Amino acid sequence: MSFVGKRSEFERQELLRFAESSSVKKTSARCVFDSVIATVSNWPKFTEEPGSTKRILSELDGRIERNLVNSS
Repeated sequence: MSFVGKRSEFERQELLRFAESSSVKKTSARCVFDSVIATVSNWPKFTEEPGSTKRILSELDGRIERNLVNSS
């Protein structure tokens, strides 16, 4: 996805503006963001699930953008 001239390292406020421009209410967008952030924060827990391969988990781990977790 490309938005505000970026393909990564989005800030929460940028994503909220995108949600609003797509007719998504701010409160709904915040709820979705918080849910995603909570899931990403628990990422290490998912790596312990049966059937998870280290190669795939390592590749996914390198693609997760965690900087949104610390944005307000």
